Amino acid sequence: MKALISGRAGVALIVDGQTLQSVDIKNSLRPVERNLGEVPFLFGDARDIQIVESGNLESISEQLREESRFTVGLDLVLIGLDSELARDIRHDALFELDKVLRDQSIAERLKNVLYAEPIPEGGDLRGALAMTAGNLWKQAHELLGSLREAQPAIAAVANAWQAIPTKTFGGSEARVEFRHAAIRLGLFHIIALGATMTDHSTRVFESIVARHIPNLAHWDLVMQQWALALGRRDTPLPDGQARLEDSEHEHIVEILKRLRRRKKAKAKKDEVTLRHEEHTH
Repeated sequence: MKALISGRAGVALIVDGQTLQSVDIKNSLRPVERNLGEVPFLFGDARDIQIVESGNLESISEQLREESRFTVGLDLVLIGLDSELARDIRHDALFELDKVLRDQSIAERLKNVLYAEPIPEGGDLRGALAMTAGNLWKQAHELLGSLREAQPAIAAVANAWQAIPTKTFGGSEARVEFRHAAIRLGLFHIIALGATMTDHSTRVFESIVARHIPNLAHWDLVMQQWALALGRRDTPLPDGQARLEDSEHEHIVEILKRLRRRKKAKAKKDEVTLRHEEHTH
């Protein structure tokens, strides 16, 4: 089975040979037979459609549940931060957010998105923090508190990303694809937090870059330019926003160098193995 999944629409379209079925969060995930003419209307204007190459009804339904919970969590954050909404609406949203954040995987995914850009001017982070203080909403309060403290680093990382020339990615579309992947994998989050790079965050960062980013074109040049922009003194930053210290910038660059050396060593080893096999035969 293959599937198209949208947490925003709360729908998954399952393709099994010539058979089309959909499952819907609002319909208790009960499979419904579909025809091709119905497909364009299933997802509405949702833009978060993901492709699942292989699965079964149970695994696809579970992934749809997770995507839906993530989308709901993101909406709750945005409602909680919206200063133009009534206080009781924001209050209720933050209450529900606290429950969503008890799922650690959803909490991490939300952080990956929230750490990719600084909170815009209209975002009332201070007010949201005040609403969650003393209400035993530990998860929501901790998320908002860490987000507030990280704003200078988040802005610095995002600004450095913008400083990377588009040609480094191989074009505008490739730039967008790389950014989506970097957010999904948590690179903005890890670099913003891991500018101080604990041993744990260093290993996580290195593991993600080594396992996932090389699948994207020009990954090594992009990561090098990103690290360099984080450390450059001539990269413009808004007033009051932080820049990585030299040691922190050098630490990230060193990780990238180590990964490139590992990649070259593996390529050389594969070449030697291939020559040996050719000689043996």
